[in-house]
This record gives sequence, structure tokens and C-alpha cells, in this order.
Amino acid sequence: MTTEDVLDLSNTVLRCEPCKFYNSTQLQCLRNKICGLFLVHFNTGSLVKNLNKITDWLNSSSIFPDVIAISETKLSGDKHSMVNIKGYSFIHKNSLTNAGGAALYIKSELMFRERPDLNLGDDDVEDLWVELFSPFKESIIVGTIYFHPNNSVNEFSRNLENTFIKLNNQRKTFYILGDFNINLLSDSRLTHAYINSLTSLGVHCLIN
Repeated sequence: MTTEDVLDLSNTVLRCEPCKFYNSTQLQCLRNKICGLFLVHFNTGSLVKNLNKITDWLNSSSIFPDVIAISETKLSGDKHSMVNIKGYSFIHKNSLTNAGGAALYIKSELMFRERPDLNLGDDDVEDLWVELFSPFKESIIVGTIYFHPNNSVNEFSRNLENTFIKLNNQRKTFYILGDFNINLLSDSRLTHAYINSLTSLGVHCLIN
């Protein structure tokens, strides 16, 4: 989470609005245009240390996303009891290291179930998956992923493909948020292979 108070809404579902960075003032102007599923992602660098920045933004803007995805929670022990947000259910997955971790805040009025069958099963990744029900006509899958840097992109890509194939076979609409630590602007063979594998499965990056 940056000190400039800029929110990464690249993965946010907004009607007729491009996926890009918005500051708090710009997002406030969009508030009445937001409909459908509203998703936000923060890389907090420590959820305990930066929780107040998230709650301050929620309270000052009066904008309450359906799902708030968190990367780099850095939770350990019983620290998860210190990061509740009123009006939200909280689920999390700790990292095996001192860095990383993933979490989801889900609006209390939304019915959901966790989908551990979609987990990537990779020690270099923390990921969480939920299936959201009411008020949607069909259930929607939301996942959040933190991929630790300097690890095998090929292995990560293969595991991700397997999960996407499962979702496609189940004919599910899904949205993925998180910090993948992959430079999509790179001209490397690995990056091209990663993007091509996503595209071949009908998955597209919503980053402007």
C-alpha cells in the first residue's frame, strides 16, 4: 500500500470504467457509477501495520467493496485476531516465510464458501479462493494470489493453468486479484509464455 494513497483498482469490476489507478478523490466521483461486483486489491506489506489505512479509506469514502483482497499480510500466530473489519468476514492464508501471505475480506451479507480444491499447491504461493452466491444469478469465483519473487514462473504458470482449466470445465465466471511479481512489460520468453498460456484459456489481464 503506497504512502500516496493510490489504490490499485486494476482488478476492480466497474461498469463502463477503464481498469486503471484511481486516487481517493477520483474514486469518490465514481461511487454512484459502481454496480455489480466491486473488488479491490491492496498489497499492504504488513496488514497489522497498515490496516488503519484501509479502514480510514473505507470510512472516509463511504465506499465498501464486496471483496477486499490482501497480499503480503505478514500475519503470524494470533495476529489474525487484530485485523477484523466491521461488516466483513475474514479468511487468510499465512506464508511459510517471514514475507507474503494472502487474505480476503468478504462483505458479511454475501453468502460464500471457500474453495480449497482450487489451491495451486505451490509452496512459493499463497492463494485463497471463494465462491460467491447471492445476490448473483450465478455463483462467481474470486481468488487472490501472492507469488513470491525470484521463483519458478514456469511452475507457477503450470499450476495456474490447472486451476483455470478446472474453472473453465465448471463453466465458472472468475476474477483473480493479487501480486504475481511477474513483469508483464518484459520481453522475455518466460513472460510471453505466461501471457500466452493465460490467453489460450480465455483469461485476460485487466491492467491498463
